[in-house]
Amino acid sequence: MPTIDVNKQDFISLMGGDISSSVLERLLPVAKAELKKEDEDTYTIELTDTNRPDLWTVEGLARSLRLHQGTTYHYDFYRETATEEILVSKEMLKIRPYVAGFKASGAHVTEALLLSLIQTQEKLCENYGHGRETVAIGVYRGENIEFPVFYRPGDPEKDSFIPLGMGQAITLREILEKHPKGKDYRHIIEPFSQYPILEDSIGEVLSMPPIINSAGLGNVQIGDVELFIELTGTAFVHLHLCASIMATALADRGWVIRPVTTVYPYAMEEIGGVPRVIAPRDMGRTMKLNESRIRSCLGLSLSDEETRNLLSRAGHVLLSSSKEKGTGLEWVIKTPPYRDDCMHQVDLIEDVAIQRGYDSFEPLMPEEFTVGRIDEEERLADAVRQILVGAGYQECMSAILSSRETLTYRMNRVDPPLVEIDNVMSSPYAILRDSLLPSVLAVEAASAKAIYPHRIFELGEVAFLDPLQADGIATCTSLGCLGAHAEASLSEMQSLLDVLSHFLRRAFELRVSNHPSFLQGRFAEIAFHDVIVGMLGEVHPEVLFRWGIGMPCACLEVKLTPLI
Repeated sequence: MPTIDVNKQDFISLMGGDISSSVLERLLPVAKAELKKEDEDTYTIELTDTNRPDLWTVEGLARSLRLHQGTTYHYDFYRETATEEILVSKEMLKIRPYVAGFKASGAHVTEALLLSLIQTQEKLCENYGHGRETVAIGVYRGENIEFPVFYRPGDPEKDSFIPLGMGQAITLREILEKHPKGKDYRHIIEPFSQYPILEDSIGEVLSMPPIINSAGLGNVQIGDVELFIELTGTAFVHLHLCASIMATALADRGWVIRPVTTVYPYAMEEIGGVPRVIAPRDMGRTMKLNESRIRSCLGLSLSDEETRNLLSRAGHVLLSSSKEKGTGLEWVIKTPPYRDDCMHQVDLIEDVAIQRGYDSFEPLMPEEFTVGRIDEEERLADAVRQILVGAGYQECMSAILSSRETLTYRMNRVDPPLVEIDNVMSSPYAILRDSLLPSVLAVEAASAKAIYPHRIFELGEVAFLDPLQADGIATCTSLGCLGAHAEASLSEMQSLLDVLSHFLRRAFELRVSNHPSFLQGRFAEIAFHDVIVGMLGEVHPEVLFRWGIGMPCACLEVKLTPLI
């Protein structure tokens, strides 16, 4: 979960008055947060909601607590026109297609603000921006920039500038090879023949996104009175949500926000075919909420005034209300401009419950008595678990969410159909796994210091695309086994399958096949009643290398759901 450090004096200023630790602890659940540590000058606060990146900032956290206390916020800059422009070259479509920016003035950069900006950039880019792949943020000395700003492709061997942290100009290629940030993030742009460049109208380089700012325009100093915030990326909605979060954070500190227009030479579905896009964009939605739905979810009958008050304390604006037949009151609501997580009435109802306080609900005992029993799928899984433990295998458990790199590159697979999470917050948890083999290999990769042989297994859910299902996705319980030692082989996994076949009284059939994760000629598919339910074989050396495993491995995977 994201954790932020909050300077106490800065936080007191943002809250508009002194706040004690006990009061802060009482208020933090409103922001789905908790106080993890406190020292003389700093609060360390953990945010438990990965769907609210606006709360990953000191300003956003203070705003959430002040809204709960009745403060209102208005951001008029979302309705302003823009006079400055960012001009995009057509070649950027295939490199890093989106860019947005805005200017801020009317205050000055303090040490607290500078530290807050750095922390906000880090949290948004590394977590929500998937390690700068989908969103990267740059902050610049705005008073020295001559508009329009150009977003263009740069020649890796010919274009050069002085990057932040270095004393001389070097080429774009050299930045990737020599600069610490270049080494960390080179994988994002290195596959392209040209690299992104941001420069102003007189040729002064702002940055090489998403790698590093220039040492001139990109070196923000305490005392600066004008800033330019720029964002580039591959995810249009994510990029503009981050722009809105940054803009509202600066506005909360007294900065005047001035929008900037991005002019695209290409029209895409994500921007509605419009080649001119103003940032910051209002990312809020207009939604409807029914009284009957609140009653069914929370068991409450709230008055119109109570509902308006609770929603207002969550930052929502109530546009109108009306009496609807069968559903009671219906409210039309505008969600905050810095939030993109409200997609259903239930999201609004959750905000109502949080603002009311979960401790205000009276518990009710069940009115009906029912007798439960173990699900057949779980009964089979328990039987398999006992067989594997008896065979000398040790159970491990992993998250069902994984990353594309884990399921594809590390397994030597090329673009398999995978179930992706929409509006994902963190790239390591962006895909629902379709196999347990990456999970057991990950455990083995972390177990090199343990005495061999290693024999491990995992029972858990996997997900895959299925057009026959209502939502196009199917899940099932699967078994993944791994043996790692000098003599690990196909025969070992076949013997284990025979043990399962005997004790489960299921007749399996092996069919010779090929798979990119396994050695050719040392792999077979497992069939049950002419349906492929699994696979076994010796792991390919390339896969072992990508996992950093130095010992031969053999694996088996069987889907249990079809066996019931």
